[in-house]
Amino acid sequence: MYWSMSRINHSCAPNTVIVSARGKLSLKVLRNIGAGEEVSISYLGQELLYPTEQRQWLLWRSKCFVCKCARCASKCDPLRARPCRTCTTRGNIRWKVVNKPGVWCRQTPSTKAQARGFKKQGTIVHTTGEETVTEEGQWVKCQDEEEIIWILVHGEKLGLGQLICPDSDAGANHQPSLGMLSKQYKFLRGDNGEHFVYDQQCLSSLRLPNAVILSSAGCQDDVYMQFGDGRWHCSKCGSTEDSSKLLAAEKLLSQLVQRSFTISMSEHQRVDTNDQTITIVKDAWIIQALQLADDILEVCGPRHWAWNWSLLLAVDLSLSMIKYTNSNVANSNDFRENMMMHLLEIWHWLGSLDMSHDPAFFLFSRAEKAVERCSNMTHSKYWKELHQLVENDKPPATGLALREFIPESQMQVS
Repeated sequence: MYWSMSRINHSCAPNTVIVSARGKLSLKVLRNIGAGEEVSISYLGQELLYPTEQRQWLLWRSKCFVCKCARCASKCDPLRARPCRTCTTRGNIRWKVVNKPGVWCRQTPSTKAQARGFKKQGTIVHTTGEETVTEEGQWVKCQDEEEIIWILVHGEKLGLGQLICPDSDAGANHQPSLGMLSKQYKFLRGDNGEHFVYDQQCLSSLRLPNAVILSSAGCQDDVYMQFGDGRWHCSKCGSTEDSSKLLAAEKLLSQLVQRSFTISMSEHQRVDTNDQTITIVKDAWIIQALQLADDILEVCGPRHWAWNWSLLLAVDLSLSMIKYTNSNVANSNDFRENMMMHLLEIWHWLGSLDMSHDPAFFLFSRAEKAVERCSNMTHSKYWKELHQLVENDKPPATGLALREFIPESQMQVS
């Protein structure tokens, strides 16, 4: 059966996709195919949104070959991009000392230079705008009364964590806070069991300062460090990060996401409704999953694949609650706005990856259901953008099914 189709080779950046209609298979083109270019498909589904190492391992395990397509052979893996501490904080004037008990001020940008004072934790320092990067990390030049001093930003090379960070309260009445997914679902209850086992304390020295994450979320590509050859490298300022502690933390967090967020959730209870089967998940599992997601954001930043899979989990949860529960939370405009905003964030992230598949291939069904289930939100800018995408970007095939699941505590308001 399907003699011709079965001979098409795999690529993680395929130029066609197989579609089925009335018992017949056909190919739909995903992009222009040049003369002499081999026709390819992907043997992967949702796994196309995994980093290179995971994709290659899955293909080796299931198909017994090591993928060497153009995407896998690329020197950089954009799915593991991480904000550059130097570029995203450049130009900040007010900095706060966050290291306990404080930081040393130096005459020149070197820990071996003469000490020119000590700033206690919580102290605000004012920079001149001049910065430099040495083997020890990023240094900022500060004006201290009549004296010029230098302060190291991050002590990773010295076995320390963040020393100073941009003062997030400067020049703004309000800034979004981290832990946002946990806070959006603070109405959930349940603390029994350890569903995601990892040491949060070990992540403390690896967390990006709030201002880095918040400022990098909408920034251009050149403020992100790309991953390649076992390290993160910024092409703009030349900074690199390759500590074994950071690599180990990213690997652990990614494994937890891959094992728990990107599967069918078959380990949870299922209930039949009038039109389909939905999954009932323990509140404690969701609470811990959202905390894991927030930790991923703080360590890896908003363009890392693990964070965007976490957002996808939150989107599916919100879409399910809107349809299957009648709670005040799910009916609130803020709840629906956040869901649509997160969905668009994932859509734009996918669009930035330069993949063969359009973002609609992965997200169209969610966008369609968001427009339908939030039909009372036509005034929202997020609803309008999603509606336009649904009208204009219907894909020939879809590759990432919506997971319908609700928290156990919300069954009583269904």
